[in-house]
Amino acid sequence: MTVDWGQDPSVRFMRRVFERMEATHKELLESVNISPSDNRLRHWREETRNLFEQAWTAAARQGLPINEDEAGTLYALCFARTLRSDGVEIPDEALPKNAAMSRWVQQVQS
Repeated sequence: MTVDWGQDPSVRFMRRVFERMEATHKELLESVNISPSDNRLRHWREETRNLFEQAWTAAARQGLPINEDEAGTLYALCFARTLRSDGVEIPDEALPKNAAMSRWVQQVQS
């Protein structure tokens, strides 16, 4: 059986999720004037990915599905937490507002 990955709904969903994550990543870096070639980014991305996966899992355990836009929001909040934990100042107004997702991010371990 041949699978057309481009037509698989779950693959298309994840592509849209990654697009939102990349967009929010770029926006946050621009808002705090960090270069996309900053040497710290690799570490920050790894930490953020771990937080993001934990927060997404926590939401799934509570039966709360996450759409593409919410995934971008969740990623932005996780990325901000990672940056802040490394001393980067991020203004609250640069972050998306979503109380539930903020709680999930606060609950996960880094």
